[in-house]
Amino acid sequence: MTKIALISDLHNELLRDSGNAIPDIKLNREVDALVMAGDIDVQEYGVRYAIRQSRILDIPVVYVLGNHEFYQTHDRPVMDKILDEIEGTNVHVLNGESVEIAGTLFIGATLWTDFELFGLNSKNRVLSHAAFNFNDYDNIRLVDKLFSPAFTPTTSSIWHEADKAFIQAELAKDYDGKKVVVTHHAPSLQCLPVFERKDLISACYASHLDWMIEKYQPNAWLHGHIHYPNQIQVGETTIISNPSDYPQFSEIPEYYQPLVFQVT
Repeated sequence: MTKIALISDLHNELLRDSGNAIPDIKLNREVDALVMAGDIDVQEYGVRYAIRQSRILDIPVVYVLGNHEFYQTHDRPVMDKILDEIEGTNVHVLNGESVEIAGTLFIGATLWTDFELFGLNSKNRVLSHAAFNFNDYDNIRLVDKLFSPAFTPTTSSIWHEADKAFIQAELAKDYDGKKVVVTHHAPSLQCLPVFERKDLISACYASHLDWMIEKYQPNAWLHGHIHYPNQIQVGETTIISNPSDYPQFSEIPEYYQPLVFQVT
């Protein structure tokens, strides 16, 4: 039995930019791991925050990058900065990697999207809509690609396929303990609120991976990106999100309080 605290989508960059204090995380129960499912802050600031929380709370942190962690790149690739920051800490950034904590294997990747949430027949319409309406394509720059630095829907699709292949390979392996997948992007249309399930832009937030979940039945799948908390069941797998919200739209709390639950 592993106790997990989950939080995502803090968007602390907005508080930093406005000069407001950034709340720490408060736990009312002991947990084995704190999971941060992306969009904590841009660039290396997110893991700096994670390192601070890990030290204050004295627990390991499992962190997957959201799309916003890739915003504001201007010098080095974000992963290079992050790897420098987390060396020697108890923060595990899972960018196509797994880590075992308290008898649970955490399988982590951003996931991105393949734009096939509504099927292949709708993919071209989705791609066109995303290219003109989704902020990632204006705000993410790939500084290690000197002649094609723009992040595009094609890049997202390529990264999605790599992350999906990694997750599937990890789920297929024999493991005696529990398996928990952690992604930023959502793995199912069911993760979206009902009123967004026909919106083309939703294909930038979720992918149709119900087949993978039903085949391998991980104990839990944790995600962020969709700014609505949810807990649903796909087969034997519990899918959970616990996002915060853009701080300019809500009162800034004294502490962030994650959702705490048990994987049994």
